[in-house]
Amino acid sequence: MKACLDFILSIEGEGASYPTVLGNGECLCHWCHGAPGAVWLFAKAYQVLKEEKYLEGSKRAADAVWERGLLRKGNSLCHGAAGNGYSFLVLYRLTKESKYLSRARYFADWIDGDRGKSVDMKPDCPFSLFEGFSGSAVFLSDLLDPERSQLPLFDVPDLDAAASCEHLLGEVPVTYEVTTYTAADEQSFKRSTRECL
Repeated sequence: MKACLDFILSIEGEGASYPTVLGNGECLCHWCHGAPGAVWLFAKAYQVLKEEKYLEGSKRAADAVWERGLLRKGNSLCHGAAGNGYSFLVLYRLTKESKYLSRARYFADWIDGDRGKSVDMKPDCPFSLFEGFSGSAVFLSDLLDPERSQLPLFDVPDLDAAASCEHLLGEVPVTYEVTTYTAADEQSFKRSTRECL
């Protein structure tokens, strides 16, 4: 795992950009591509491995988001200003440095202001969490309590807090349910994702 992390650090481009494909110079600044995702990756690596180079990599990636993260593509979580704004919230929670909270608030102001509303965007799935408008609403609401902010379904938890709660679990039996999908289920899923408007 550490070798993979170090490899990703090694391909960091100018201005803490990351290629979408190896050998391709195109560097996007979306949570799903490039520097915003690197913020999360290296923040988690720093939490687990406690190596300063990962925290520094996360901070450089956040600086890239600050420089290039207000996207004309829209305000969504996946590839928009809301998802990029979460890059600052995760670093704020990790470092407690106020500049990251200020940057997240600036992105929120942009989303909620005339500039963010005038962005020529028509998401493929406007009501989806990651590509639609609801993700922006979640980001904006998380700024009300940034200490507890959490990118939906993808967070870098506070490891110390999780460890301090272990004694509360006791002997809880763990069960798993296995779900089998059929070809008909897959076709239904494909149909519903195409009709997500």
